[in-house]
Amino acid sequence: RVMGGAGTRARYESASAKPAGNLSFADAQLFVERANAKLGSAGLLELPDEVRWEYAARGPALAVFPWGNEPDSSRAQIEAGAFAPTGSFAAGRSTHCGAFDLAGNAKEWCRGRATDGREEKPVL
Repeated sequence: RVMGGAGTRARYESASAKPAGNLSFADAQLFVERANAKLGSAGLLELPDEVRWEYAARGPALAVFPWGNEPDSSRAQIEAGAFAPTGSFAAGRSTHCGAFDLAGNAKEWCRGRATDGREEKPVL
């Protein structure tokens, strides 16, 4: 367990596979810091910048969603205000990198926009 207790306003169900909600950017950064502390010298986690996130989700085709350009409730939790357990929509995983839950469900925090030229050539 990484989160919980003082220092965060996050809403999550500890025995649930649902993502946390009500996270501030500070909460996301705190999670990364605590996870890296648990990992010790192997702690190399960081929030992705927006370019890396978008490239992982959309791939080189730059589709609107990981699966294409049309919303599809059978591929992602797109109902406002509701969370589904992570990994619930296998058909909606990224066709580029295979990652789950890159569309719908909960909002994600990114470190910011890359300003070092990676906009044109993302590296994953």
